[in-house]
Amino acid sequence: MKVRILFFALAHDLAGTREYTLELENNATVGNAVDMLILKFPSLGKINSSMKIAVNEEYAGRADVLHPDDEVACLPPVSGG
Repeated sequence: MKVRILFFALAHDLAGTREYTLELENNATVGNAVDMLILKFPSLGKINSSMKIAVNEEYAGRADVLHPDDEVACLPPVSGG
C-alpha cells in the first residue's frame, strides 16, 4: 500500500523534501513507516525520539495501523520561548 508522507519545518530540512510517497506492506504501523523513513532519510534519526506523527490530521501513536492513501505528517519538536 502507499501512504503520502509530509515533512514540516526541521523534518523538511532534514529530509530535503516536503513530500514523499512511501510503499508499505498491508497492516503496517506508524512505527514501521517511521523506521522506513529513517532508512531513506537517515538525518531524520536526529529527531526520531521527539518527532510527532499525525495521520490524516490527527496525532497518532507508533502502534497505530496505517491504511492505503493515508496522509502521514512528520512534525518536529516545537521550540521557542
